[in-house]
Amino acid sequence: ILKVLFFAVLINNILADDFADKLDKIVNEYNHIGMFSGNVLIAKDGNIIYEKQYGYSDWEKKTPVTAETLFRIGSLNKMFTHTIIKQLEKENLLNMDDPLSKFLNLYPKETGDKITLKMLIEMKAGLGDYLNNPSFNQNRERFRTVNDFLEIIKDEPLLFEPGTGQEYSNSGYVVLGGIIEKVTGKSYTENLKERILTPLGMSNTHFLLIGEMAPNMANGTRITFSGEKKNSPFMEQPSPAGGMFSNARDLLKLDQYLRQTGLISQGIRAGGTPVWNSVLAQMKDGYTVIINSNFGQAADEIIMRFEDAVNGREYPKPDV
Repeated sequence: ILKVLFFAVLINNILADDFADKLDKIVNEYNHIGMFSGNVLIAKDGNIIYEKQYGYSDWEKKTPVTAETLFRIGSLNKMFTHTIIKQLEKENLLNMDDPLSKFLNLYPKETGDKITLKMLIEMKAGLGDYLNNPSFNQNRERFRTVNDFLEIIKDEPLLFEPGTGQEYSNSGYVVLGGIIEKVTGKSYTENLKERILTPLGMSNTHFLLIGEMAPNMANGTRITFSGEKKNSPFMEQPSPAGGMFSNARDLLKLDQYLRQTGLISQGIRAGGTPVWNSVLAQMKDGYTVIINSNFGQAADEIIMRFEDAVNGREYPKPDV
């Protein structure tokens, strides 16, 4: 029995080293051509087996990225919103088959009756994307509450009959945030803090409005035509669909909670803007890969190449 346990541990160590070596190679390929800035983490069953930082959290001041650096995680917010909805379902406060009209009067009742919570989560409800709405883009600073977003979302036409298609929808996840507020009688941010951030000890995850600050925040980075890397401060308000700040170690706490509770399905999730990109990949055999970048879409590209590498497939080399 001891010999079997020894070989099992040895095989696990070899697999862990292989995971780390493959990711390290890919990230360094990006770093070598100046196309990555951020942090990278691999954990096995919640234990960190690889963690590295690259580049600068502020390229103008040359402030190095550290393990504590906070990145804007974009649509990874949706994991938090989905999790709270599933918590409320477990508490028998709602059901995935409940119609939207049971909670919010956003649309005529006939339409609201057709849209279920499950459709909103799976982006099959026909809702679009408030990020493309001129009313949002003309005055982003005024969108400070979930209700501020709902006021423009309710006037957005549906893209298709609920349940007949699927389209990526930021608006749908804001609506889920509105349902959370209606069911609990508390704001989305209160729910976020009381249900996830505080219980899990996620003290480095923040729902920051434009102009608000937290320690160790990175700046988004854009490249000028001459090749210089310049700061690009965030100018979008966060919502239940995206825009919080966090770091890899905090996201690992969420990963472990979700693995232990099984509230939402495991998989690879990503979020970002033209100057931010984050990935939380829940992989087989208890491996988790987290990549945060304040630089373009590098995290998405790295995780796709990493998937190829661990499955023995060739992957394209990065180019400038």
